[in-house]
Amino acid sequence: MYSREKLLEMLTSNKPSVRYEACEWIRVSQESSPEIVIALEKATHDVDKEVTERATLALQADVHHQMAIQIGMIEPDTDSDQEKNMQATNILDFSEAQLYQVDSAGFTEGMVSAPPKHMNILETWFTAIKPSQSNFAEILNDPKASTRRGLLWFFLGTMISSLIDLLVMMFNGSFQSNNMTLFGTSNSVILMALYALIIIASNAIFLISPYLVMAGGTNIIARVFMKQGDFGRLVYLTSAFTAPMILLYTISRYIGRFGWPPFAILIYELVSWGAAIIAVYNIRTGKAILITIVAGIITISSIFIFVIILGLLAVRLGFVS
Repeated sequence: MYSREKLLEMLTSNKPSVRYEACEWIRVSQESSPEIVIALEKATHDVDKEVTERATLALQADVHHQMAIQIGMIEPDTDSDQEKNMQATNILDFSEAQLYQVDSAGFTEGMVSAPPKHMNILETWFTAIKPSQSNFAEILNDPKASTRRGLLWFFLGTMISSLIDLLVMMFNGSFQSNNMTLFGTSNSVILMALYALIIIASNAIFLISPYLVMAGGTNIIARVFMKQGDFGRLVYLTSAFTAPMILLYTISRYIGRFGWPPFAILIYELVSWGAAIIAVYNIRTGKAILITIVAGIITISSIFIFVIILGLLAVRLGFVS
């Protein structure tokens, strides 16, 4: 157990991990004083984002405690409570401003969630492609959030991507002339429809499958090592930025200056995925990065194994000699 003097010393430490530990201890134990409250207010502007978030949570927990005392829900049974009760009024204005800031940041431990707001598909997608904890929390708080809705978004992104591929193919002059020469006009139309089915099916397999493997691997790792997991929320949030990224990725393939593959989009997707893990599982950045890397390795390995199996199957069936 830390004394108030020790906590004040920890809050001014040069090590972010020590400052974080002090904020977390204060949040859980509700050990406080006017000096500690002032130190916590300063810590909400800490250079380390995780310390800032934990300090804000600690302040909020303290304010909730003081409000409970003021309305008579609990009795101040120690000098510490009496002392905190006297200074609670002085920080209520600050806390009310922080309440919305913290709630919208997506940290759910011991907090009252911000009022949920429904967003349509475009609002959600435009919010999701700007990865931040506040934006992701707003998406997760949507009253219509569901696994099914997230998968529908991903499927929609895949279908639009397939349509773009098909349109590019249809307006390719050499492709059309070659088809008509080889198969005739009527057969060329039938062949185009067959191409459309192949494109849609291949996109469904090679886009949705790795995505589900990534989401499933992430959730399994979270359950095994952190005893928590929420596959539905993860799918809903990640699909909100993955679906529009699929469209951007597809479009960039037909713009020469981007090259192949558009590496920046892949990096952006991984960064967004890590931020989503933090928002869904409420974990620190280091753990989120580790989970993202491990889940990514699992996904790449699964794709590699799948391709090998397809190759062996093609040889077995005689499609490849």
